[in-house]
Amino acid sequence: MNNMLNEKKNFIRHVLMNSPPGKLYDLVKDINILLGSSVSIQKILEEVLKDYNEKNYNFILTDKNEYVNINK
Repeated sequence: MNNMLNEKKNFIRHVLMNSPPGKLYDLVKDINILLGSSVSIQKILEEVLKDYNEKNYNFILTDKNEYVNINK
């Protein structure tokens, strides 16, 4: 079972880290449809999206409606 989860994690990481500009969140929706939205899949998505944002110097919206560069 753990091996299957690692394969899913590698697949998710590959797909999202190589996503075309502007398609990231469409791919996240597709992954949720294909692999389900279990807690383990959601944790993998959170980890990969954090890595993606750090790699691409993206900004995130905080609870205070402010955009913050996550690399600072």
